[in-house]
Amino acid sequence: MTDMAEYKLVKYAMENNMASAGRHAIRNTIISRTTVSRKIKELKGSLHENINKSTN
Repeated sequence: MTDMAEYKLVKYAMENNMASAGRHAIRNTIISRTTVSRKIKELKGSLHENINKSTN
């Protein structure tokens, strides 16, 4: 997975939720919620961006 794809996946997950990110973040690709969770855990706080938690 490219760095840009991972970025889109994590950003979408932070704005919405992991299951939705796996289905919609990357066009024509379905990624499991578990994979999204692993990608987020791999970051260990290295994403230098303020992320607001979704209210949905």
